[in-house]
Amino acid sequence: MMGVMQDKGFSDPEAKEARVCLFALRTAVDNGYRSLVVEGDCQAFIGRLKAKDIPNNSLGYFILEILALVVSLDFIVSNFIKRGGNKVAHAMAHLQPIAYHKRIWKEGGPDSIYSLATEDMCTFIDHSLI
Repeated sequence: MMGVMQDKGFSDPEAKEARVCLFALRTAVDNGYRSLVVEGDCQAFIGRLKAKDIPNNSLGYFILEILALVVSLDFIVSNFIKRGGNKVAHAMAHLQPIAYHKRIWKEGGPDSIYSLATEDMCTFIDHSLI
């Protein structure tokens, strides 16, 4: 399964990452997934999420929503991943045509993503991340 939600606004990288994380978690849970790995290339956000650091702003709202959702899962782990190992997420965020609504593929997906997924996996192996 893969999905993307493109929109305008949220120029703060942490807020963008938090919003995307919440979208991904809600989508996964709605589709029956209960064991998840969250990866993001915004180290500040991943650190806040792991520490359950909830600022008093819009970022805090997203983190609260994420933490409330996480308690319903059987397993979850959050990892920081450098942008070089996160090509799929970057390509999905910039998927053309830009559509300001969510798109979810329960099977298959855009052809351009598959070769990037292979590259991401090779990056993980090269850096002994798996």
